[in-house]
Amino acid sequence: MNVALINGSPKSTSSASASLLKELKNYLNKEFVQEYAFHTNHAAENASSIFSHTPEILVFAFPLYVDGVPGHLLRCMKSLEEYLQALPNENGNIYTIVNCGFFEGEQTGHALDIMKNWCKRTPLHWGQGIGIGGGGMLESIQNVPAGKGPRKNISQILLSLSHHILKKETAPNQFTSPNIPRFLYRLAAQKNWRSEIQNNGLQTKDLFRQL
Repeated sequence: MNVALINGSPKSTSSASASLLKELKNYLNKEFVQEYAFHTNHAAENASSIFSHTPEILVFAFPLYVDGVPGHLLRCMKSLEEYLQALPNENGNIYTIVNCGFFEGEQTGHALDIMKNWCKRTPLHWGQGIGIGGGGMLESIQNVPAGKGPRKNISQILLSLSHHILKKETAPNQFTSPNIPRFLYRLAAQKNWRSEIQNNGLQTKDLFRQL
């Protein structure tokens, strides 16, 4: 079984999507896993040359953009349709991991619905989607051991996803958040915004300025 892990984050480095796929890969048989980066609009223009092995399983990971899929990734998905429709194997599945800046992973629900609907344009079937909140802190906790501290819930949901992938099972969508109080996540986010605006030569009060 060949598994394609597709990083659909527009960030070429240090993305939450890359961090999540890295942990998921540890739970899979790495011998059959290939990783692909779809960071730009043109990443999948020639899918047949991108995929080194014909994938039976596609696992997309990307950040939530306005309750949906990042624009560049939508273009890549359109390019993939013709390639996927020509696949000889119609028993494959598509799984999706969406992370969002909101604390609640349930905010990713609409994006997962978009991916599920897109599956109908391919011969592959919808396997499962998982939504992970607290995306703003995922990169900063990537060195925390899997299943420990703030990563506990995230590791559990990724481990569950890996079981479904290995068995080619379908399952209901699942949602989770980091193991920290919501108010602490909010405080950290606010501190980050204030720091960023000061680094750009403005003041905190400019956050509330109306144009």
